[in-house]
Amino acid sequence: ETIGFYDTEDEAQIAAQAHVKALDETAPDYEGLTLLRYGEAFLTAREKHHRVRDPETDRSRWNNHVKDDLVARVALKKLTSAHVSQWLRRLELKGLAPQTRRNCLNLVRSALAEALSEERVRANVALGLRVKGKSDFVWTYLTLPEQFALLDAMHAERMIVGFALGAGLRAGELVTLRLA
Repeated sequence: ETIGFYDTEDEAQIAAQAHVKALDETAPDYEGLTLLRYGEAFLTAREKHHRVRDPETDRSRWNNHVKDDLVARVALKKLTSAHVSQWLRRLELKGLAPQTRRNCLNLVRSALAEALSEERVRANVALGLRVKGKSDFVWTYLTLPEQFALLDAMHAERMIVGFALGAGLRAGELVTLRLA
């Protein structure tokens, strides 16, 4: 952040020190196990024990939107809803879409839920928070003429594709079906 222009290096150093001091006076308490340290361990454990479907996306969200933010340096036991709300506001100011902010909030909620189950926090301070705004996500699906065209193009897979279309199954759901 640019804090001004100065005639001498000494004046710039004095201004920089004053700026850092002002920031330190409003900085959260960084003592104890922080959200950053706990969150990193939380993500690693989820990946190691295969408790998440897409660990790369969660890790990317964490690295891009949590890790370097002030909220990550707050001690878990001192973390408040206000800290998380301010973090969400900073994400909004960065221009992140509402759904991206929701995904980030859900990741932090999950980490805090795990911390709560381990009695590292007294409450999940992210639970009552909401992200305002509509998602840009639009469901896409095949129209009836497109479904018929797809089925007409099928040969050996026609029955299974027809079943999937009729039942509304996605590919992942379809491949987990078992014949009885």
